[in-house]
Amino acid sequence: MRKLGRRAALLLACVSFSGAAVAAKVAGKTYDVTEFGATNDGASLCTTQIQSAIEACATSGGGIVVVPKGTFLSGAIFLKPGVNLRLEEGAVLRAST
Repeated sequence: MRKLGRRAALLLACVSFSGAAVAAKVAGKTYDVTEFGATNDGASLCTTQIQSAIEACATSGGGIVVVPKGTFLSGAIFLKPGVNLRLEEGAVLRAST
């Protein structure tokens, strides 16, 4: 049992370290969806603008796509490797029908 506990502790430490390394790598660049033309009125469809921010982020090597405060209407969006999506406080990403 003691051996298993040490292995679990080592695994947890490795996962924590790798998570911190990924967070540090991703924290480099941010891409605000409003800079790509997305509007936070809750009525205008912003799928293309949000996906453009994701594509720009992925093309430059990764980072964070930021959805600021407000309601953004969007269809399906597809994240890419190295891209994190962050919704700021008060941000709503509403699915279109």
